[in-house]
Amino acid sequence: MPGQACSASSCTSPRRGEVDARSASGEGSSHYRGSQSPSPQPSPQRGEGALRACGSLAYLCITFILIISPPPASAHEGHDSGPSPAAAQAAEAPSISGRTGRFEIVARQVGDELVVAVDGSDTNAPVAGALVSVQRDGKTALLRQTGPGTYAGKISLLGAPGAHELAIVAATEGREDRLTGALVTGAAAGGAPAPHRHPDGAVFLAKPSQHLLEIRTAVARTGEAAPSREVAGRVIADPNAFGRVQALRDGRIEAPASGFPHLGQSVTQGEVLAVLITGVLQELQIQSQGLRRQYELLKAALDQRIDVKAPLAGVIASASVSVGQVVAARDLLFEVINRSQALVEGFSFEPAPADEIAEASGATEDGRALKLAYLGRGRVLQQQAVPLLFRVTDGAATLDIGTPVRILVRVARRERGVALPRAAVQRGFGNLAVVWEHTAPETFVPHIVTTVPLDAGRVMATSGLADGMRIVTTGAQFINQVR
Repeated sequence: MPGQACSASSCTSPRRGEVDARSASGEGSSHYRGSQSPSPQPSPQRGEGALRACGSLAYLCITFILIISPPPASAHEGHDSGPSPAAAQAAEAPSISGRTGRFEIVARQVGDELVVAVDGSDTNAPVAGALVSVQRDGKTALLRQTGPGTYAGKISLLGAPGAHELAIVAATEGREDRLTGALVTGAAAGGAPAPHRHPDGAVFLAKPSQHLLEIRTAVARTGEAAPSREVAGRVIADPNAFGRVQALRDGRIEAPASGFPHLGQSVTQGEVLAVLITGVLQELQIQSQGLRRQYELLKAALDQRIDVKAPLAGVIASASVSVGQVVAARDLLFEVINRSQALVEGFSFEPAPADEIAEASGATEDGRALKLAYLGRGRVLQQQAVPLLFRVTDGAATLDIGTPVRILVRVARRERGVALPRAAVQRGFGNLAVVWEHTAPETFVPHIVTTVPLDAGRVMATSGLADGMRIVTTGAQFINQVR
């Protein structure tokens, strides 16, 4: 009818709050609030018919949109739409896991076998050579060792598939540790779940992966230690174990009978490295027969072969000679160094007083640790830095002159905290220092810590840890990469 026809774009159901019932007049029709000019009010019968027509057409439009709408898009690379059903099922794979007095024990079905992992409770090291058995309904089945800390047996030993109350017994050194629990078995089952990170930041890492990555832990213990301060330095030669070989006179270089020594070759003190042949003076015009003898002696002194010898025992550090080479006096021919001795020179802008330096250590860029002994400090600033001198007491034979070294100077002041290997501290969100705690046999939880250096291989966590925590000391970098 005229004035009652509508389309999907113009007929919509009234929004909540825009319909007022005419309670005062008792009429059942409604009117719309808005900025539009009021329209003539239809009769109740016409208004209801128009609303029914608009509702039917709107229902058809919604149905058409649902039909042509595409299915939900799956996540593309770099985004996550949530775990798939298979992943969720794998993450909930049934197992028995727990800690005893000495061990961590995890048992689960892998294929047609029952696989049990036994690791040390404090160190997380695989326990080899243990007697591991499974007890059920008064029956005991001994498992065979298939690898370090891994024991297995046929799942059929447990009977028909289903839930089984088991007791896992591990015996070493005449002592038994027992772990009980319920395990649901099936006709076939996959392996351990893949490593993954939970929303709270905890990481799941199955025992086989821990064995492969050699994850190790240690129990945190609070103690006192003297913190260190880092100083930049480099390796220099010990003047008592370093020698330069120079030409004594002008002349020509010849090789000795054994040939020139090469770089890195070991030589002994006094060994001939080269031969220097000095130049012959022009014939002296000697008229007097009485001067002939003096002429012969002078010629023998000037026209001679001089053996160039090693000043000390060591290795050839540099060589700048060749056959027939003409050299002048004081030209550098060889450098010989005794590799068993080396010094490290450091430069500090905030040096501690000499009497406060209790200990020092160093580390090269490739991670080699050095033991250093403090010798003294210079009294002349070099580019506003105070030079400090140290002797390498361990590891000098592996160093090359000029190698950069991070020097850690330990002062007498002491602080309380938990000493950790440097490898235990990783970088987490926001580049914060993070340490991983082994809270359950296959679960690791991160803790943000504050650290100060102790020496080349250790740091001290002054906050964020408590006594008794099992802290990952080896392999923390692999756990930190799990996403």
